[in-house]
Amino acid sequence: MISMQAPLEYTHAYKSLMGQKHDLLEQTFFSVDLHVNPQTTPIFLAHSIGDPIASVQHSLDM
Repeated sequence: MISMQAPLEYTHAYKSLMGQKHDLLEQTFFSVDLHVNPQTTPIFLAHSIGDPIASVQHSLDM
């Protein structure tokens, strides 16, 4: 999971981490894409477009 923000908040990982009750602070904490900045070390990220579990949009957002 890269993001816990809409529209990507429907996955099993989201439901497992966030549960039924959650708030914006928790969504922000668990949204990795919101913690990337110019000082973040470069990474190689691979994602299959056909991944049935997590949307490729997670990787594109990084």
